[in-house]
Amino acid sequence: MDRDKLPKYSQRNPEVRAAYEYALSNPEILSNIPCYCGCYRLGHENVGNCFIKEVKEDGKVIFEEHGANCGMCYSIVLDSKELFEEGKSVQEIRNYIDNKYSSYGQGTDTPKI
Repeated sequence: MDRDKLPKYSQRNPEVRAAYEYALSNPEILSNIPCYCGCYRLGHENVGNCFIKEVKEDGKVIFEEHGANCGMCYSIVLDSKELFEEGKSVQEIRNYIDNKYSSYGQGTDTPKI
């Protein structure tokens, strides 16, 4: 991963950097995973939105700073990463995240798989 592509705030600590790297490399996974930090109020639809705001037609990535400042956001991404590396399906990851984090409050309106 070319760290020069990542925004400076993503370098805050190794966990934040790993979350941004994973979000950049695995949007198809994170688009199916909700976030429970209350970021639905920011218009986020999944945990990937906490790190990547938009990908332009030309491929330019517009990053979102929110994930760098929210321990829950990057924890959800890192849990998802670990589970995927263990061979879990996206549905199994979604179930795990829902079970672990839903008690913290309303999640993003991420469509069910």
